[in-house]
Amino acid sequence: MEPKEKQEYYTSIINEGQFLEQNVVLAIENRLASMNSHKEEVSARLKLLGFYWHQAKESSGDSASKYTKQFDWCVQNISQLELSEFLLPFSSLKRNDQVLFKYSCLEMAEFHKATPTVLEALASLFSPYNKDIAESLYLKILEQTDFDPKILRNLALLYTREALNGLRECKIAAGRKAIDYGKKFLSYDPTRGEKWGLSQDLCKVAILLDDLNSLKEFAELLRSFADETDFNLHKLDAYTYSGVLAVRQNEIALAVTYLKQMESIEKIRNLYLADELFRAGEIVAVENYLNHALKFVDDDLKTRQLEQWLLDIKENRLPELKFVNIRD
Repeated sequence: MEPKEKQEYYTSIINEGQFLEQNVVLAIENRLASMNSHKEEVSARLKLLGFYWHQAKESSGDSASKYTKQFDWCVQNISQLELSEFLLPFSSLKRNDQVLFKYSCLEMAEFHKATPTVLEALASLFSPYNKDIAESLYLKILEQTDFDPKILRNLALLYTREALNGLRECKIAAGRKAIDYGKKFLSYDPTRGEKWGLSQDLCKVAILLDDLNSLKEFAELLRSFADETDFNLHKLDAYTYSGVLAVRQNEIALAVTYLKQMESIEKIRNLYLADELFRAGEIVAVENYLNHALKFVDDDLKTRQLEQWLLDIKENRLPELKFVNIRD
């Protein structure tokens, strides 16, 4: 049987297992120890894998733990088996099961000569759990393929999330990797949508690192989008990050001009520039912008937050505006 046919055969057995009755599953488990052929046990284990994978997705209990044990057996005993369609997130597993699952996944990636499709699925699985492993899997894909810029984008996004949302001690190293991979991806001339989405996130990372050269590069890219499209969200991003750059370069009047330009748009994106200008002492300009923002938020919680920030400013308290997005 050809590898593709074999994989299709294995997948069909796993899918069959998803819909077994509980009494059938118990009967299979009771027969495992007495099975005489490897082929019979492979079929039984794949059915159990499918059943417990499906159960673990639908409910809690010990299904995830039983899934982990079947997953490990299949990886150890079935060659050329791809299980990228049947992975569970680490968050659904208990700590002890996470360890076993981790090593089973790594073994599938290493010893079973996993395809780029499988490696990408595993990298995505590891992204919220272990950034270093996810990175190594993405890099392994680059070694196997002619070259796929999408993998560079995935790496940039992986470390952007870590820089902006991760532990304090990890932020700087993650931010540098995000910018490095992001610049490599952008050099391959992706679509405008891909450039825009990544560039605005990389601006936030550059602000975090106080990397003004990178911030200038990404802000200029966002300005080019705004000039080409005349799209309000593009304009807001361009004004915001060009304005932050101006504040960091002590060009406060220019930054205030960008903030006033944002007041001409009936939409709110985030408050990075307002925060920077508040800290630079431009209290009136920031108050005006927050009052403008109040007109265009359609959420009670956001409205109360903006009102609280205005009260904080009035009473000489320091509001935290920088990392708050107000997106629809």
